[in-house]
Amino acid sequence: MPSKPCAHAASTWWAASANAQQTKGRLEAGFTWGRSFGGTFARGSNEHFDEQVEADTAIVSGIRLAYKISSRLSEDELAEKTDTRFVGSADGVWASRPELGVLQIRVIESGVRYALAKGRIVPVIGTGAGIVVLDPDIPDRPDVRDSSLFFAF
Repeated sequence: MPSKPCAHAASTWWAASANAQQTKGRLEAGFTWGRSFGGTFARGSNEHFDEQVEADTAIVSGIRLAYKISSRLSEDELAEKTDTRFVGSADGVWASRPELGVLQIRVIESGVRYALAKGRIVPVIGTGAGIVVLDPDIPDRPDVRDSSLFFAF
């Protein structure tokens, strides 16, 4: 029977720590990880390639910092990167597609979030801004340059 008090103590600790996420002055840090799914750039859709190319899937990784200004207001900072490969077309069932270049994507964003309620599942609204740096590295194309885009959400 000692397992029931241990389970109750663990659930009480978990519930208390879940509510502690909304306490003022809390700093949170973490890693982000995900997947960027590729797509097709049709022939003539960009100035870098004279043929249809595919953007391969890639891993997205980064870091996130958040600070709770009050029980409902927080500030978030996010920095992410991904390196997507440009690959050409290939015929066959398991044909190897030639790599044509790499598109390095770097994102830095900053925003504020306002919690509409308190509890374990909390809807939020937010706003912010950031910058995206696109760095295509294409062999035999020294004329291709980085571009930076500002965005707001």
